Amino acid sequence: MTAYLTVAEVQTLMVQARAWVDELARLEGWPPVLRDDILYRLRRGPAAGLPDQAEYFRQRLADARALRGIKTEVQRMGRAPPTPATTEVRQRAPPKRRGLAKHLYREPPHSEHHHEPQP
Repeated sequence: MTAYLTVAEVQTLMVQARAWVDELARLEGWPPVLRDDILYRLRRGPAAGLPDQAEYFRQRLADARALRGIKTEVQRMGRAPPTPATTEVRQRAPPKRRGLAKHLYREPPHSEHHHEPQP
């Protein structure tokens, strides 16, 4: 079964691939003609092959950075920091009745609006 790429996924891959090719070209000193040719082939190639091609250039860029001792700027966290536990318990208001149900049930009188008859 083949999974098709959405337009958004293709656009994201193209943006990433272009950034990786641009940086790789700068690091390795490619002539502009070579960089332009590779970008042209990425744009004109089949979308099904784009993930593999983008991954190829990502890996080449990682190897070029490692060879030159360049560390990546993004640091991944192992786990998200724990959220503080709250001691406050919130109670939900009962859901409002909709449709026919609002005519079948009577709401209890609210104390602030309910007035006792005066003698």
